[in-house]
Amino acid sequence: MKFLESLRFVILKYKDELHAKCYLNDEKMIITSLNLYDFSMANNKEMGVLIEKSNPNDKELFDEASKEVDYLNQTSERFAYRTQNTPSTTSNKFESKDNNKKSDKPTGYCIRCGADLKLNPEQPLCFKCYKAWEIYSNPDYEEKFCHACGKENKTTIDKPFCYTCFKKF
Repeated sequence: MKFLESLRFVILKYKDELHAKCYLNDEKMIITSLNLYDFSMANNKEMGVLIEKSNPNDKELFDEASKEVDYLNQTSERFAYRTQNTPSTTSNKFESKDNNKKSDKPTGYCIRCGADLKLNPEQPLCFKCYKAWEIYSNPDYEEKFCHACGKENKTTIDKPFCYTCFKKF
């Protein structure tokens, strides 16, 4: 899993109620029961379906399955590792500016545009900026603002605080 997570264009998501696995890119999709770890591949009988967008017989199915994948993507949590062998999840649901005003949580700032949002180092981008960032999902991409104080500073998704705020947290 850590290997997959280290790949530049791979995003791992998790949803409690979902048992099927979907591996896809812009042209092909595999929906399967196969877990990507050695035990499953060596000991289980697994099955899957390959759907190709370029195949005229698969086009409608690919489009419908893509809609379902989009829905699941929006309602699933991003899979991440906190420490070695300790998986965790982080939500990809980013709060809008209006939702933050109703919250009693401390205010933070979007590290890309500086907009107000809930202070949460696991979600340091507003929804609009997150959607733009998600295209490449580069956690080392340099952003412009500190998530805690909002001052101009070099930050990233993985390091959303300036040095001064990092010491406080």
